[in-house]
Amino acid sequence: MENNVFVQSLRYIFRDVLGDFLLYPIWWYTKGFLLTLQRFGERVGTRSRALALGIQVANLFRPMYADYSIQGRIISFVARILILIFRLLEMAFFIAGYLIMLLLWIFLPVIVIASLLHQWFLIDLRVIPFLK
Repeated sequence: MENNVFVQSLRYIFRDVLGDFLLYPIWWYTKGFLLTLQRFGERVGTRSRALALGIQVANLFRPMYADYSIQGRIISFVARILILIFRLLEMAFFIAGYLIMLLLWIFLPVIVIASLLHQWFLIDLRVIPFLK
């Protein structure tokens, strides 16, 4: 009877579909979150290379366009400092945005489930002080 299509269908429904549905929250907060953190690290590194932050810091005191006069060195230093500041600000905004997305990754399923339970009148969210 192991080759019966009905038994195989039931096994698929209960083991794969319902099992995956029940194990999804566990995956979301364990392996899924670790994968998201890994992607976060990769994207921060990629963004740092795209902004060439290491190159900017390495060439901070090197004059631009081979202008070794004192005015050329001062102008080059000021220009490179300004470029570095704006690129660091861009990197800070990028990291802040990604951290907000990580917080959403953590709290969004809980918020959705609580909202659904509230809509179905199973829980009352008005007991939470900041939701009154």
